[in-house]
Amino acid sequence: MKKGYFIIGGIAVAFVVMLIFLATLAEQEYTQSQGLEVKISTAKDTYSSGEPIVVDVQLNNIGNQKIQVLDLIILENYPYTFDIIDANGDRIDFLGFEIMFDYEDNHFVILNPGQSLIHQVNLKVDEYGVPRYNLNIPGTYSVTATYWPPFERTFVDSNIIMITFH
Repeated sequence: MKKGYFIIGGIAVAFVVMLIFLATLAEQEYTQSQGLEVKISTAKDTYSSGEPIVVDVQLNNIGNQKIQVLDLIILENYPYTFDIIDANGDRIDFLGFEIMFDYEDNHFVILNPGQSLIHQVNLKVDEYGVPRYNLNIPGTYSVTATYWPPFERTFVDSNIIMITFH
């Protein structure tokens, strides 16, 4: 009988330790990534109906160590989210699909200090013509991109740009 109590007690202790570990992970906040800078830009500030709104997203290694970054465009998931805010302060809805993705080694690149990687993102539709963001109402919008490095609890916010849609 004592062995049974020992096994049950050991399982209970392991369970409590696991709960404490999971609670600690849940309490960890995301922090600003060091050494990586995100800059966004567009070719122009004003767009007409039906015209693509292409944003250049540039990842810059401004640190002194190599940084591994994901060389894919996946929105509203890793690695990018865009906050597009209208004149009323409301966030524009993302219309695309959220994708669960299995990363392969070839999906990543290493940025040495001083190196950059540029992705172009059409905010209106993806490469298959699927709508991304609900940018159908004329107005002026602020746009910020956030890069979320996979497998890390960090993020990098970009600069803010303004675009006008007629």
